[in-house]
Order: sequence, then structure tokens, then C-alpha cells
Amino acid sequence: MLRSSPALGAAAALALACATPTASRLAAPPAPWVEEGAARGLPVENPLLLRPETVESIRVAASGSGAEASQMRRLLRYLVDDSGLGFRYQASRTLNAEDAFHARAGDCMSYAVLYVAAARSLGLHVHFVRITQYPVFWGENGQFFTSSHIAVAHGHETWMGEAMVVDFSATHTSAWRFAMYEETDDETALVLFHSNRAVELMLAGRSMEAEALLRFLVQRAAPVPEVYNNLGIVLARQGRVTDAVDVYARAIARFPRFMPLYSNAVSAAGRAGLSELAARWSEAGRKVADSDPAFHFSEGLLAYRQRDFDAAAGHFERALSSQPDDVTLLAWAARAHLSAGDIDRGKSQVERIRRQKPTPQQSLLLEQLEREFPSAALHS
Repeated sequence: MLRSSPALGAAAALALACATPTASRLAAPPAPWVEEGAARGLPVENPLLLRPETVESIRVAASGSGAEASQMRRLLRYLVDDSGLGFRYQASRTLNAEDAFHARAGDCMSYAVLYVAAARSLGLHVHFVRITQYPVFWGENGQFFTSSHIAVAHGHETWMGEAMVVDFSATHTSAWRFAMYEETDDETALVLFHSNRAVELMLAGRSMEAEALLRFLVQRAAPVPEVYNNLGIVLARQGRVTDAVDVYARAIARFPRFMPLYSNAVSAAGRAGLSELAARWSEAGRKVADSDPAFHFSEGLLAYRQRDFDAAAGHFERALSSQPDDVTLLAWAARAHLSAGDIDRGKSQVERIRRQKPTPQQSLLLEQLEREFPSAALHS
């Protein structure tokens, strides 16, 4: 799976803690910082906890026999069908699993934590994934808050049998879809959950609380660049641009490939009157973008989604200049060229795929290209 630069997303709503919850079966113990943050009085919790009565409701309504993939589809239908929970997507509202269950609504994070908690309560083995390719911007005054589109997966690769991704109301098993997701461990998902919470606090005018939460995450939780990025924004919004510059300097040193940092760092440096530093960071950001295959892959996916196939092909080709033998990139480049009507270049990329070492992934991608573009006569 190709890893890419994280997406820019909307801030999330405050998630409410639930009283006397019990951990779902198969849920890993939360990271130590979760209990520590709650003890400090910060709005920190384990969003994967469900009450016993909620677990029982899910078991009665959604459990059954069969392979894990079929059980996951059964759970999906229960969560989203009107005859079941009837969960509805609601942008910019992040809730923990228990609250999302009772609200029957929430954003992608709410749905993901509810699905993971429910699935694990049924004994299903699932993990978080996130789409980090699509640069969906949500910003204010030139500053971009960052999150990621969170989903849930079973298995790791589509060519390994029963693997699938559950993304709100749909399931995906296509290799094209799997290429868009990046595996995410529970702790990183929890950090992103609380980073969203901090942004919500800031937007509610509670900047000091937002800062305290983000600083706690920086100090105690797994390192996640979105947290540094959002902390810099909180500081800048308070007029503490020098402090924001210091945060961005540390963040860029630690996460030099994370593109959103550069945009916000340049803004903070400019406001602080540090024009030379702003210019240096601006140039560094351009170099990262130019040399990062994941960035061009991200741009290519966005262009393809918008049906600008020529632009998509150009981005995939630039990504290939750094990773010329990556079969996922080759397949997307072929797909973009063929969709744009450039049959010769599309066939050329297909032949490059065939020349790679045979793997199940290679075979599946070739089969999908042949099925999607029958008129191109891609058969060997």
C-alpha cells in the first residue's frame, strides 16, 4: 500500500464521556496517556468503550455465524439500515462509540470508533485505516486544520481472500480502493480523535483548553503530525505567532514530509516578521512536494476523482519518476492514460506491470485493468 501525505479535514465536535463503561472484547488496553489525561482533568477518554447493555443490544441484533467478512457486512447493515440503528452521517460531529450509538449519527471518526467497538465486541478482528491521499481543505484565514478520513478494515490486502474496508455505509474489496487507505493503529486513531476534539474546543472559543489538550498529546501520546499542526494554529489564533513558529520548527524537523506544516509555518513566520524563514520554509515545502511520490499520488487520485484524467496521468507519472517499479502506481498511471483515451501510453504502463516480479497483487491489478478497459485489448 502506498503511503501518502495526510489529508486536510474538518474540525470535529466534542465527544462526551460515558459513565461506568466496560471495554469491548478484543479491544487492546488504551495507551497510558488516556488515563493520565483524564486524571489531569483534560477531555481525554477511550472512545472505544461500550456499556454492557449496548454490547448486548449489538449482539442480539447483529451477531451471527459465517466468515468474518460476512459478519462484518451483517454489522454494517445493522448500523446503517433504517430497520437497524439507522446511523446517519453528520459532518463535524465526532462522538465516542457509546454516544454515537445512541445519537445514531456522527462523522467518519464517530462511525469508525462505533464500528470498531461493535465489531470487537462480536469477536471480529478489525483495525483502523485512513485515507490520507485526498487533500480536502478546511481552513480559515489561510490556516489549514488537519485530520484524516478514518475507516475500518479486516485483513490487509484484497488479494488475501476475505480482506475488506468498511467506509461508512459501504464495503470495499477492490485493490483500487485499498490503495487509498493507510493502516492506522489504535493509539494513532485515538490521538487523531483527541486532536479533532481540541480543534472543536478552539472553534468554540476555548483556546486555552485546546492548547492544553494539544500540548498534552505532544508530550505524552504517540507522535502524530496533525497534533503539532493544530497546536501551531491554536497559538497563532491567540496572537502568539512566535510560539507557533517554534512549534512548526520542531514539527518540520520531526515530520519533514508532512506538507500541511509548511503552509501554516510560512503563514506564522510571515506574521512574526521572519520573512527569510518564511521564504526558506516555502522553498522547502515546494521541494517536498516535487520530490514526494506520495504527494503526486495524492494529487493524481484527486484529479482522477474529478475526472481530469490527463492531469491525473501527469501526477502519477511524476510519482513514478521516484518509484518506477511500484505496481500500484503503474496501474493507476495506466488507468488514467486509458481513461484519457491515450491507449498507447496506457498499454505501455500495462507492459511495465507485466515485467515486474509476479505477485497476486500484480495479477489482480492486471485483471481489473483488462476488465475495466475491454476495448483497449490489454491481454498479453
